[in-house]
Amino acid sequence: MKKFVLLMMTFMLVLIGCSTNDGKDGKVTLRYSRWGTPEEIKGTQDIIDKFNSSHPNIEVKLEYADWENYWTKLQTQQAGGKAPDVFLLDSAFFIGTFAEKNAIQDLTPFVQKSNLDLNQFLPGLTNIHTYKEKLYALPRDLNSIIMFYNKSLFEKAKLDVPNGTWTWDQALQAALKLTVDKNGKTADQPDFDPKNIVQYGIFLNDQNVDNTVEPMMIQNGGHMFNGDYTGTTMATAESQQVLGFLHDLVNKYHVSPSSEMVANMGTPFATGKVAMTMDGSWMLPEYNKTQGFEWDVTLPPIYKKQALAVQSVGNAMAAKTKYPDQAWELIRYLSGEEAQKIMAKEGSSIPALKSIAESDFLQGAPTNRKAFLDATEFGISQPWFPGRAEVIDLMAQEFKSYMTNIKKLDEIVTKIDKDSQEKIKAGN
Repeated sequence: MKKFVLLMMTFMLVLIGCSTNDGKDGKVTLRYSRWGTPEEIKGTQDIIDKFNSSHPNIEVKLEYADWENYWTKLQTQQAGGKAPDVFLLDSAFFIGTFAEKNAIQDLTPFVQKSNLDLNQFLPGLTNIHTYKEKLYALPRDLNSIIMFYNKSLFEKAKLDVPNGTWTWDQALQAALKLTVDKNGKTADQPDFDPKNIVQYGIFLNDQNVDNTVEPMMIQNGGHMFNGDYTGTTMATAESQQVLGFLHDLVNKYHVSPSSEMVANMGTPFATGKVAMTMDGSWMLPEYNKTQGFEWDVTLPPIYKKQALAVQSVGNAMAAKTKYPDQAWELIRYLSGEEAQKIMAKEGSSIPALKSIAESDFLQGAPTNRKAFLDATEFGISQPWFPGRAEVIDLMAQEFKSYMTNIKKLDEIVTKIDKDSQEKIKAGN
C-alpha cells in the first residue's frame, strides 16, 4: 500500500511538472496581447506564426481587442493576476501608469545581457519608452500625426496643394474655397448656405487633445501644461488663440464639421467629404482603399514654428511572467528585421527599425510617405505624469461644450485650469 501511495505521489508530481511547463522539458506557451484593426491583427498573426515556426520550444498565442476595450481588459487582467506575458503598450499615457504599479519589468538588464544596439531604432524612440531612466518597452513602431489632403478636390478648385510650409491662415483660406453647399457655393461666397454643406474644407478633431490641440498650442509658443506639470495653462493668450481658431472653423467660417457631426459621418476624409484633416500613419491602410480621388500627405500648417505629435508603441513584459527569457525573445523578435518587414508591408505604422523605415516603409502610396519620417524632427514631448489622462478627459469634455456653444471660452479655460490642479494633485 505504501509503495502504491508513493508511486501515485510520484506520478502526480510528474503531472504537476508537465502542467506548469517551465520550459526546461517542454514547450513554453506565451500570451501576447495587443489592440488593433482587423488588418493589424492579421499582420500580427502572420508575425506570430513565423515566430512560432522558428522557435520550436515557444508557442505564442495572440489575444486582441479594439482600442476602447483593450485597456479595460488589460487592467482587469492585471488586477486578477492573469496578465499576458507580453503586451503592446502605448507610450503617451500608459508606460508611467504600469511602471508605477510595478506591473511591467525594466527591460534594461535584458538589453544589456543580449548586447542589443538601441541605436538601430529611429532617433528618440527608446526615450519615449523610458520612465525614470528605465526602459519599460522595446519600440515596435512610430506614428506621426500629419496632414492628409484630397489632391483631386484641390485640383478641381484650382488651388495649390499644401506643402508643409503653410500657416494655419493659409489653410483657412483654402478651406473656405473647398467648403461647398448643396448649390455649389463655397464658404467664401456671400450666398453660401452653412446649413446645407455637402463638402467641408478641413476637419481638426478637438476631441483628440494630445494629437491635435496640444501640438497647435506648442506651435503658437504656448503649452497645455505648466513647466512643473502641476496644472494647465488654458488661460494664456497662446492657448486661447488656438481654441478660438478651432471654434471659428466650425461656428464662424463653417469650413469644418464639429466632432459630434463627424461621429455620424463615418470616415469623412475617406469618402471625399473633407478636403484636409490631421491623422496618423495608422490610417494608411484604410485610406489606401479609397477610390474616386487622389490624396497625399504633408507636414501640418504652423503658427510660429512647426510642432506635431509623434508617438510610439512598444512591447512590454509583465512583471509576473513565469518565462522572462522567452518573453524577451518574443519582444526582440517583434522589433527585429523579419517582423518589421512584415509590418512595413502591412503599412499601418512606421517600423521602429531605422533601416526598414527608410526603405521598405517608403514603398507604395501615398507619394509623399517620407513626410511621416520628416515629422520626427518636430515631435513634441508628451511626458506621462499622474493625473495626465484624467486632465485630457476633462479638456475633451470642456472643449466639446465650447465647440457646441454650450459654454463660452472664458468659462472652460477657468474650469480646466482650476480642476486640472485638483486632478493632478489627486493623482500624486
